[in-house]
Amino acid sequence: MLKKLLDQMATLKRVQNVALLGGVHGNEMSGVFVAQKFMKDPTDITRNSFKTTVLMGNPKAVEKCTRYIDVDLNRQFSKENLNATNIDASYEVQRAREISNALSKDFGSPDVVLDMHNTTANMGNCFIIQDKQQVLSLHLINYIVKKAIHKAPAHILCVSNPKYTYNCSRCLAPNGIGLELGPQPQGVLLAELFQRMQELVINSMDFFEAFNSGATSDSFQADVYNIMEKVDFPRDSDGNITAMIHPRLQDKDWEALNPGDPIFLTFNGKTIGYDGKETMFPVFINEASYYEKHLAFWLTKKETFNVPAIKVQ
Repeated sequence: MLKKLLDQMATLKRVQNVALLGGVHGNEMSGVFVAQKFMKDPTDITRNSFKTTVLMGNPKAVEKCTRYIDVDLNRQFSKENLNATNIDASYEVQRAREISNALSKDFGSPDVVLDMHNTTANMGNCFIIQDKQQVLSLHLINYIVKKAIHKAPAHILCVSNPKYTYNCSRCLAPNGIGLELGPQPQGVLLAELFQRMQELVINSMDFFEAFNSGATSDSFQADVYNIMEKVDFPRDSDGNITAMIHPRLQDKDWEALNPGDPIFLTFNGKTIGYDGKETMFPVFINEASYYEKHLAFWLTKKETFNVPAIKVQ
């Protein structure tokens, strides 16, 4: 049965249009500066078989070096927002429409969106997808991780749980991927992460060019971490945080969290343990931008499955 699954071949449509976004959050600097570089000189990401468009997601937030101006842009790409015409909408809602309209004007709709982000959490190279059926995306990730010179732990995070899905920029394409690199402080540019981000993007363009030219990609097994639960900090009746991430959990993104393991430490020195019934894998632990979202970390479940080989239609 396993051999039969591995021998399957998926025939996929040719990639014609790729959108590269940086600065959707204006203080995540690797994406900002990689986008700026390729907007000035797209030579390294230009290929013969498809078109690539580079956009700065939130220019006003980039100018102020802040995550957003009014609301989080990466939550504003709902059909309701994109189809509405109200002129008094927040800046980010207006910007979501502008991005969608710009891509529609260039492409009709993009085949791929690569959205470049940074996190303060110890996430390494995290690739966020919306659905495990994104076969082309999974092959892309497999390719660029193997090709990477600037090595870092690499993991795939799937946000298909309907309870926690959100209207983000990568939803503008059937193959939308968030490139979430960390750890990097907000508003700070680190050379190693800039180089990693740039390399991942350039290798992505190489993959699409090879795929369009008829190169087949063999089947493989992928580990995907599926978001299962949101965990907030302990709070008092007024909503104030009463405990912090436990030192034994800090920076342990992607590592097994077992029932009883410490997760929080109160300001009085009391340890709070994980009261779940099964082993999970926490991610985005103590991410700075998630404090306002009442999110200390996500709990994920690890799944290994077979990805079929692919070829161009």
